[in-house]
Amino acid sequence: TLVALAAAAAISPAAFAGDISFKGDMNVEGFRVDAEGVSDVDAGYSSRIRLAGTAKTDGNVSVNFRLLLNNSIWSGDQRDTTDTDTLQGAYEQTASDPVAVDYGYIQMPIAGWTVRAGRQVANWAGCFITCNENRDRLLAMKRFGSTTVIFINDKRSEGPIAHPNYWSADTATDNDSDMYSAAAIGMHKGWLWGLLISHWAGEENVLLNGNTGIMPYVKGKVAGVSLEASLNYITGGDILYTDGGLSGFLRAGYDLDKVTIEGLALFTTGGGLIDVGFDTYSMTIQNTPKTNASNVSQVQLGRNFGTNEDYDEYLIAAKLSGKVAEGVTLSGAVGVANVDDGSTETDYVFFNAQASYQLAKTTDIYAGVESMNEDDDGSETDYVVGTVGINTTF
Repeated sequence: TLVALAAAAAISPAAFAGDISFKGDMNVEGFRVDAEGVSDVDAGYSSRIRLAGTAKTDGNVSVNFRLLLNNSIWSGDQRDTTDTDTLQGAYEQTASDPVAVDYGYIQMPIAGWTVRAGRQVANWAGCFITCNENRDRLLAMKRFGSTTVIFINDKRSEGPIAHPNYWSADTATDNDSDMYSAAAIGMHKGWLWGLLISHWAGEENVLLNGNTGIMPYVKGKVAGVSLEASLNYITGGDILYTDGGLSGFLRAGYDLDKVTIEGLALFTTGGGLIDVGFDTYSMTIQNTPKTNASNVSQVQLGRNFGTNEDYDEYLIAAKLSGKVAEGVTLSGAVGVANVDDGSTETDYVFFNAQASYQLAKTTDIYAGVESMNEDDDGSETDYVVGTVGINTTF
């Protein structure tokens, strides 16, 4: 998280085995989505391989990176997406298997500040606002007592470019857009707190131009109950969020010996924003971070972008989880959600069950299944989704 990254960088340098160290992870997953009334079942397998490294140079300067070696749905031997008449071997590099830079940045000390430049991982408010998103950014941070202060410049778009969510589709003109942010995070009497203020500035045709977001966040414990909460208010835009949009969540948890009970409530009003990667205890609602996209997610709340001041949403969910045997963890969750655009309403009800088994210290096997009902003003669709996979780190 941003909090962990800031604390690690501002308090002490990382430890390395020599001058360079590597680590990585791999995931293989089978998935299936079956929707009532839809003839084609969406099913298949996916793979993701990532390799991360840190290289330390002199002067306490380091280069930190992670390469995405593969992140794709299995497509078989015919893998070239640019020429359907050409057959490629399963292990040949083609358009369907790009190697990409997940993140890569230089970290250096300058005048008592820790400065980073390059592509970096962005998170805020427990994935509620931003979740594992890669940003081309300049960052400077410094710790003052128990508080870390952070200044950020994110390049959101450059030159003629089209983007369906954030920028104009007019590719004939410049769509330059920058986001300028200031954040503070710290500890107070056992509570982690944070405040992020961001402002988007760009050309007139940039959709988020002029918006300012205020995003407080707290996490702590009261009488044995773990609490986490955030609000996100965005307003002042020339095109989006002209009337303002508000979203927020409250998550609570309580440990009962080997069993944990959790509850979640979230809302948006005026088309408020929620990141697609936020954990709702559901496999079909949110839970699809940008660099670890879900194969089975069906519904994305908080993506109206303030285009309708009457657009309101809420979700209420509960989860029970615990270790039932050595290395075996089970969980069950249930929840309801509602989307009201001012003229029509859509209701969702989900039931979720998941299991994981620790095959080795660094390897977990997991499986999950969920039933979700979507009621769009009387028109119902039932979804059944499932996943089974393996995660390992090295």
